[in-house]
Amino acid sequence: MESVKPLVETVYGSQDLARHPFFLGNFINFGYWQGLDFEDGITSEHRIEASKALYEHVFNKIGITHSDTVLEIGSGHGAGSLLLAQTRNPREVLGLDFLQEQIDRANKLAAETLSAANVRFVQGSADATGLPSESCTKIISVEAAQHFPSIADFVKEAWRLLVPGGKLAVCTFFAESEEALELLQRHVPGLDMNLNPITPIQNLADEARKAGFRPVLTERIGKHVFEGFDNWVDQTAVQESWGHVWYRGYKLALIDYFTEVFQKPV
Repeated sequence: MESVKPLVETVYGSQDLARHPFFLGNFINFGYWQGLDFEDGITSEHRIEASKALYEHVFNKIGITHSDTVLEIGSGHGAGSLLLAQTRNPREVLGLDFLQEQIDRANKLAAETLSAANVRFVQGSADATGLPSESCTKIISVEAAQHFPSIADFVKEAWRLLVPGGKLAVCTFFAESEEALELLQRHVPGLDMNLNPITPIQNLADEARKAGFRPVLTERIGKHVFEGFDNWVDQTAVQESWGHVWYRGYKLALIDYFTEVFQKPV
């Protein structure tokens, strides 16, 4: 998947996807729409709250405490890492992104945030972070793993970074199976598989097991993600078909949005 890197560099670097009308508030995720009342239309505030809610969902599932050192892999503009610091106040938050442009944007956002003293942003890749071994108690990745060239290498790096007893949470969309992946490319032609080299969910579970992780949680949250995002895409009136491909793939039962939590045994 060597073609992934230059595409991601363009879309998230010079094009700055966070500035696209589909995304708001310096977040780049589809959002978690459960409990949000938008029958009369989705406001900009709703859209930002949905993006925050996806992070809050992950924070809750992995169980972040004040004593944690938390690494976010794929931190983008840094809004999620800063939200973590503001709402959970762990000992330290590290936001990692492989693009220097994103690190610069995150540092700029942090400079505008009062409660960012325990947040630090560093450049590195998901499979070669450059951070010390056993330096983190929790690792999260929110809607980023679909861009990682190798799920196996990402999981191995997470294992190296976590202390015994530490946890890894991955929250993003996956194909239901290898067969579903083939059908997805056939029936949802607007999905750019070069930019989003989606992997079957079982691959993540298998690689985590091989690395030594113990599964803690598998939760499907597509029903709280795809339809709300699709409604927002409709409301933006942006004439770009890629905004609708995710809900179509979900309705065809070819993809779902998962929260997976794994633990490194003591």
